[in-house]
Amino acid sequence: MQKSSDREVELREALRTWLRAAIRSSGLTATEVARRAGLSSSTLTRPARDGAYNSTISTHTIDKVAEVTGYPPPEGFGRPRARAVRGFAEPDAVPYKGPERVELAAGSGKDWWLVKSRALDLEGYLPGDRVLVDLAEKPVPGDIVVAQVISERGEPETVFRKFEPPFLITRSTLPDSGKPVLVDYDRVSIMGVVVAGWRDRRGNAA
Repeated sequence: MQKSSDREVELREALRTWLRAAIRSSGLTATEVARRAGLSSSTLTRPARDGAYNSTISTHTIDKVAEVTGYPPPEGFGRPRARAVRGFAEPDAVPYKGPERVELAAGSGKDWWLVKSRALDLEGYLPGDRVLVDLAEKPVPGDIVVAQVISERGEPETVFRKFEPPFLITRSTLPDSGKPVLVDYDRVSIMGVVVAGWRDRRGNAA
């Protein structure tokens, strides 16, 4: 089993510090906050008290605790907001279904997707590019990934981002391209890793 990265450890500790402060500000116990938030008691008591706790508190839990205690979540954490993630009106990438299927390196667990946004134009990806996505590949820092984000409406949305654990980030020339989104595998999950790309020499056509 791989050891957690320093960044992941820092994230866990930052969220645990926030959780303890939120509970303390409410004047309630961790168990009482959990009950009012509709969470199991151990969901809050373990990270609040257990020094050996080695999991990241989910965005769902953060939102529930913030709602009950009135204590705002730290910047960049909590449930992703529609305004903070570009592409909710239209997916950043979609499965490629063009007439000329690219066969290079395609196979079991891999498929071609079509880039629809400029979320990663600073990384060289433009609307109309085809990218080969490996659904079985484990993402590592710096990978370009396709991910699923559950919107505030409870709807799944597809985003095209760079993975900088524990966040997904945009790298765009566009203004207000979105804040980092926390990957918690609750509301934000990585679907696959981009392992190859192809661009039509005649120009992109989204």
